[in-house]
Amino acid sequence: MNDMEKPKVIDPAVAEKAKAEKKEKLDALHKKYKDRFQLRALKDDDMYTIIHLVEALLPETGVRDAFAAVALGNMSFAQVGARVMVDMILSIMKNAGAVKDDLYAFLSDLSGITPEKLKEMPLGTTPAMLWALYKDAKSADFFEDVSILF
Repeated sequence: MNDMEKPKVIDPAVAEKAKAEKKEKLDALHKKYKDRFQLRALKDDDMYTIIHLVEALLPETGVRDAFAAVALGNMSFAQVGARVMVDMILSIMKNAGAVKDDLYAFLSDLSGITPEKLKEMPLGTTPAMLWALYKDAKSADFFEDVSILF
């Protein structure tokens, strides 16, 4: 195994610091835009819309293949993590336009702001709404509950 193939070992303290910095930036983004919208609490029926949006954005990320490669000893966990992250980013970029109207309709339902007005809001509003939605879903154990289905 040459230096290019060796998985990089990430210091847990560095990873935790990076995670905390990212959360801080997302919280600052939410704080910046929170006076422009308020989201209602998630309902059980919202689960289906969220699953639809996630499936549309991430139809094939290669997760199964990547973890199979780890099981076979062909890839390290670090390589899998990098591969899955790149696949997810590319998939979101490729498929975002396909769910734009669905996403605006869902955010409209959550916020009471029409899709047309959402489209005209300052850049950064949609990511701030998505972060607020994520925080709300996480605090409601939404992801843990939905993971039972998979």
